[in-house]
Amino acid sequence: MTVPMHTLAAFVLTSTTLVACAARSAPAPGTAPAPGESEVGLVPAGTFVKASAERPELVVTVDVGGARTFAIDLEREDGRLCRLDGTLTGTGFDGAGGTRVELTPADGGAVVTVRGSDLGGEPDCDDELLSGTYLAVTPACGSEARDLAYEGFTTAYQARRYADALRAIDGLVACGDTLSMPTRWGYRNDRAVTLYHLGQLAACRAALDGLPTELGDPEAAERPAQEVEARLAKATATNLALCAGAPR
Repeated sequence: MTVPMHTLAAFVLTSTTLVACAARSAPAPGTAPAPGESEVGLVPAGTFVKASAERPELVVTVDVGGARTFAIDLEREDGRLCRLDGTLTGTGFDGAGGTRVELTPADGGAVVTVRGSDLGGEPDCDDELLSGTYLAVTPACGSEARDLAYEGFTTAYQARRYADALRAIDGLVACGDTLSMPTRWGYRNDRAVTLYHLGQLAACRAALDGLPTELGDPEAAERPAQEVEARLAKATATNLALCAGAPR
């Protein structure tokens, strides 16, 4: 997925292509109940993402007849996709070869337990990576909604309507751990430079607090999966210096 811009270092909007897989939007209205409207004890229809480095994604769909299906996707660094999917009976799914999947609701998401999947022989596709706590992706944080919101942010920023731009980027930053790390990193840089233009230098610096300004491994930038992080680290260093000066 190509996410526009994302680094406003030195007032320049530059395009950034993120390697990480972004969460898909929730099922279209009319094909499934809204999140929270499913039966008690069952994970509602929607999109969920595991807040881990690998970021597998879970999509639960409930059709008009009440049939419940799920799909867990994990995109590997080489671009290949590991997928585990099926029709749920209650909270579980029993597949070929002894595969067992359990989906249980949790505060703000779902707990996924995978055992004996036939993906176990694939590198980076074992049960442990697919299992864990998944966070619900709200409609405003789905990929299409975020693209529209970011377009609104960019329009406001380029028009120097910085208060409007800040409101737009704040909504994106609020998506938190449902976003990939590079995406969160980019949004926080965008927010910092917007605050700079509003003369809020302390808030500008705070927006970048804890973000790396360089990669620990000098050779990391040579690996394709690290190229975005290298650019974002450089942007963060530039923007921290910017936030230490007088607003323009």
